[in-house]
Amino acid sequence: MPPEALLEQGFDAVYVACGFQDDARLGIEGEEGHGVFSALDLLARVAKGERPDLGSRVLVIGGGNTAMDTAERPAG
Repeated sequence: MPPEALLEQGFDAVYVACGFQDDARLGIEGEEGHGVFSALDLLARVAKGERPDLGSRVLVIGGGNTAMDTAERPAG
């Protein structure tokens, strides 16, 4: 649905934003290791209903909205 159609339906504003299409790799030793996930891959897997085993202690490296989305603990 184009943004104009949403405005015609009564929305006061439509915010269109694009995010990163690829993860930014750090180029550090171990980033391809077991238990290391890229943020976008992890979010895509969770969106598909998967529940990757993250253990009880997790470190999120990065900042911005993608890091915050990744760090958020789902309800339940």
